[in-house]
Amino acid sequence: MKQSSILYENASQTVFLIDIPTSITLAQDLSRTQQLHSSQPEPSTTTTTSTKKRHIISTTPLREPYSSPPEPKTDAARARLLERIPLAERDYHANLIVPVRDGLGEIRGCYDQEWCLERVTVDAGEESRKRSFEDVHDHYDGYGYGYGYGYGSGDDPQPPVILSSTSANYFGCMAELSNAIVKNTSPQSASLVIPGESPAKLHVFTIPSLSNFLLCTLSTSQPNPAQSLIPGLPQSHKFNLILLDPPWPNRSVRRSRHYNTQAYFDMDSLSGFIRDILRMHLLPFSYSPETETQKQSKECIAAIWITNAEKPRKAAYDAIHDAGLVICEEWVWVKTTASGEPIMPVDGLWRKPYEVLVIGKRRDGLEGGVWDGEIVRRIIAAVSDVHSRKPNLREVFERVFFGSGDLRYEALEVFARNLTAGWWGVGNEVLKFNDKEWWEYR
Repeated sequence: MKQSSILYENASQTVFLIDIPTSITLAQDLSRTQQLHSSQPEPSTTTTTSTKKRHIISTTPLREPYSSPPEPKTDAARARLLERIPLAERDYHANLIVPVRDGLGEIRGCYDQEWCLERVTVDAGEESRKRSFEDVHDHYDGYGYGYGYGYGSGDDPQPPVILSSTSANYFGCMAELSNAIVKNTSPQSASLVIPGESPAKLHVFTIPSLSNFLLCTLSTSQPNPAQSLIPGLPQSHKFNLILLDPPWPNRSVRRSRHYNTQAYFDMDSLSGFIRDILRMHLLPFSYSPETETQKQSKECIAAIWITNAEKPRKAAYDAIHDAGLVICEEWVWVKTTASGEPIMPVDGLWRKPYEVLVIGKRRDGLEGGVWDGEIVRRIIAAVSDVHSRKPNLREVFERVFFGSGDLRYEALEVFARNLTAGWWGVGNEVLKFNDKEWWEYR
């Protein structure tokens, strides 16, 4: 296994080429930065006769761009369509065209191989037949996927579930873990075993080293304002980095049923929910560690994935600003074919070949406490993978924000769909891609 998911990176760290399956695979182990600050001993390196490596199952790399919806055939037709798009929206996407094209051109000029590594693949039919994490939960607990037992009391928190890394951890159903903090405190991975749809079927989830998760349904409806927005997570727990992939309301996604968009979130309530999570759980810049041995970074970073529509972008911007942060960067994930072509035209009016990750930081953590207004844009190219699966950006976050390696950091991923070693993950699909059915040894 290649020890980096980054296939290309320029000197200014503004253009990256990432292999998505490798980024998720490597994220199942501690990074070098995390190992430096782990109080646990290094994982043992027991000699084994097997040379097989663990790979996440992916889809065959796209060879040709998708057939995009027909664009206007004449300048007049294009002009009429543009008139229906707000000027601010036109300007926003127009300002991304040149950086995206320049970034892809830079990679082509410096990287002469395929834009992804060899994959362990499954065809589309087999992918659709895979038993999903939702099926395991729905079949056994009777509550519906991710609902569990409801909110725990903030005054009487439940003790965390500590997993063993030396033997399998068996539970009768997913409901036993709902809204409980589950921790793997070992530098080794742990196995979580849940009965499947038949007595002979077991679902096994691999929990990465030093990772913690909360299997819970996040809702803007709070029974008690004094309770945490994330069931079971103490309000006092603070993070240097909070990464969110919100279920933005989207009619086409709801029709496809690829993942839950949690329709009870309207745009305003979702924006407020994100704001409140950042206010509650993002590390204050004035934070002082309790002991000298902690040496925690003072970086305070919020990162929110947005769709290419105006309303989600405004909602994310508002959440960041209302949490006392300023937007300092935008990371543009450009989806490409194996040969480096965008999956659809960069300047297309109907659909875009990219998604944007908006980055905010605390004002008091900026140089001189003042932001100069220049938004840094980083282009992250990656060959498309399983539907809606994004690259794991732990390696990029560490290089850009925690690169010195002399301070530890804590990270929380909200609405997560897989776990990352050393991080916290929360959401009702938090274990989805940690199911062993998504992995093979070759």
